[in-house]
Amino acid sequence: MNCARHFLGFHWEQHTWNRRVAGTKNWSARGTDMWSRAIPVDQVTCHTEYVCESCGTVRDGAECGCDKAIAEKCAVRLAMLAEAH
Repeated sequence: MNCARHFLGFHWEQHTWNRRVAGTKNWSARGTDMWSRAIPVDQVTCHTEYVCESCGTVRDGAECGCDKAIAEKCAVRLAMLAEAH
């Protein structure tokens, strides 16, 4: 289906975007707590993109990051990992 609309000389696109993860990366760093003691920090960074469910157009998203415990519950990231395996 085409998402482009034409009416009276006007042209616009109306997409139905779905967010998906294009890539993910785990990384560890050393942070500090409120007493300046070194603590390990496990983070996950994902690169997201948006795909139109009607025409398949892909729009670049952004980088997002969170703690590893939260990333293990993220439905968008888990869908990408399941699709990869």
